[in-house]
Amino acid sequence: MFLKLLKKLPTEDVEFILKNVLKSKYSKKTDIHLVLQQKINSMKVRRYILFFSKLRGIIPQRFWLFKKPNRASVRNILSILDAVNIDISTIVRKIDGGVSKAWFFSSKKLSNNLAWIRDGLILRYGNREKSYTLLFTTNNLNGRTTDELIQAGFSLQKFPPYIMRKLLSEKLRFTRLVFLTRSDVMGVSGIERIILEGDNVVEGFYEFTKRQDRLREITLLMGPVIEIEIDTGVSISNSGDIEVFSLNSLFRILPTLRRVIDIQ
Repeated sequence: MFLKLLKKLPTEDVEFILKNVLKSKYSKKTDIHLVLQQKINSMKVRRYILFFSKLRGIIPQRFWLFKKPNRASVRNILSILDAVNIDISTIVRKIDGGVSKAWFFSSKKLSNNLAWIRDGLILRYGNREKSYTLLFTTNNLNGRTTDELIQAGFSLQKFPPYIMRKLLSEKLRFTRLVFLTRSDVMGVSGIERIILEGDNVVEGFYEFTKRQDRLREITLLMGPVIEIEIDTGVSISNSGDIEVFSLNSLFRILPTLRRVIDIQ
């Protein structure tokens, strides 16, 4: 698996791993992909190949977001992750204006089967508040890890309808909205969901209903928004799932998510 991922990585990522992880020196004529291929069994190299593969969207993924109250310490977080057999690799990179450092973490033994790899990110916001956010891949987060995090004061962030409405008020381009219309929620039988899809569904639907007077009464039956999709390649559901095409897409939407969540 890791050899296949390595072949898909752009040259700049391979150079980063060689220079900053392996501290290797090479000439312009060196086949850097081949050099890294010879180090493919290194656990450190594998972690960074995995990280950059997700950063570039080679491996799409789905996350759960855990929040830690202020005054959290990195040592506390690391001890929890160590207890559930997770390792840390520090990646010092500016993600956006509010993120000073990110830690990429993964299982201590990286299998060739992605389904067995438990990994994610730790993001630290600001220099003073020391507010940490953890993002775990959802399909690999087991019960023990979840219990340990909750006992340590972390909380799983979900996106109930009122947060969804706040997201809809942001200046974003939405390409998909899912409304819940179940009878036990809205008193409507025969329809469970209404799905809107398009290049810009919020603006488009507004124009559509404005021209069709008969639809104004129908729109009152459309229940709470439970799923949204943004044109940056991010989907968010009220259950807490954040599905992203690449980590870059995730990083672009995180400042908005944090602002909307903090409004609670």
